[in-house]
Amino acid sequence: MARRKNWWPDDMPAQVLKCKNIIEQIDNFTAVLPLTVAQRDKIVTACETIIKAIEYTDQSRNTAKGLVTWRTDVIYGAQGPLTAAPPFGTVAMPAGATNGAFADLSEGRQIILDAPGYEESTGEAMDLLGDEITPPVNFQPDLTLEAQQQDFKIKVKGSMQGKKILRLEYKATSAVAWNPFAFLDELPAVVSVPVTGDDPQTGHVRGIFVENNEPVGSYTPDYPVTLTP
Repeated sequence: MARRKNWWPDDMPAQVLKCKNIIEQIDNFTAVLPLTVAQRDKIVTACETIIKAIEYTDQSRNTAKGLVTWRTDVIYGAQGPLTAAPPFGTVAMPAGATNGAFADLSEGRQIILDAPGYEESTGEAMDLLGDEITPPVNFQPDLTLEAQQQDFKIKVKGSMQGKKILRLEYKATSAVAWNPFAFLDELPAVVSVPVTGDDPQTGHVRGIFVENNEPVGSYTPDYPVTLTP
């Protein structure tokens, strides 16, 4: 099953749309799941409560902006008849509404997800699932290496591509195993390659990004290098 983001959005207009969709869809699945009438009604009431609370607050905010204009007119406006203050409306909450509507909705969502007749298509239709997390791009470092002609050093150029750590590995021409020798957090960088002996040596260098001590993405091609003492 694909990994998903949090199902509940931070944006309040998106929360309203989600709740309206749940109300619209829930009767299509009540018998299939199944849900009891009490369970169905509690989910609907929670959605209606969230919608009403958000919409009333938005309406009141608009009224409050009108009050600022009214206050300015009353205090600093032209002399004349008193301007009527914009009225604040009252809010009629759904029957059975209580505080903690999101907790009620979350409990109802879990009942749906655990129901014997639940399928992933049900969660998608009711908008109870977060968006699928796109697998990470297969990052591969794009590097340029230059031998420095001293101390077995090489200069490494390229981009970190937003990653924090780049691991470099070296394998001498006569060797079989690759050995990590540098962990870089910025480029360009000049690093020494550990070698055996004091004579010039040929081999290959490769790199890979690291996150949480684990390689991510893929290795670079093997770059041939000639190292000079």
